[in-house]
Amino acid sequence: TMSSEVKSLFITPSIVLTAGEGTKTPFARFGIIAGLPTVEGDSVYYDGYALSTTETIWKQKKGASFGFQGAIGMNWVLNNNIKLVTELNFVSMSYAPEERVVTSYTYNGQDIMGQLTEYQKKTIYKEQVVSNSGTRPAGDQPKEEVRVNLPFSSVSFQIGVVYVFGGINVE
Repeated sequence: TMSSEVKSLFITPSIVLTAGEGTKTPFARFGIIAGLPTVEGDSVYYDGYALSTTETIWKQKKGASFGFQGAIGMNWVLNNNIKLVTELNFVSMSYAPEERVVTSYTYNGQDIMGQLTEYQKKTIYKEQVVSNSGTRPAGDQPKEEVRVNLPFSSVSFQIGVVYVFGGINVE
């Protein structure tokens, strides 16, 4: 089994287009999205006979994520101070980490992280990797693999409330 989670701060500069003012105001928002994510994961392997269990905790980091984001929505004036905002969002983004580091490795519940070589602990992702088939990799060097883009795309619906100090001027 495997599970993972992403931690990141994203910056989303946007342009907002609106159809003026009123009690019901449609809008569209679009722009770019960029971030510096870290993916943390946990992989558990059980052999076919339940005789051994291997658990690996790892982190993929470095590298930036880029993409496009946008939304369409509606502002609804509820009274002189409160607006309801509804929004359908999309994000089209990918992330290509530069490295993967094993942070914990256990076999049948025993920590054997200290027994791993650098090749087993760290992976460097590159645009191209030259394979020397038949040559055993050096244990004191990190593994090299071809960089892969991870999809971070999504569609979501948001609803919120805006409180306007001093009231809303709607005619």
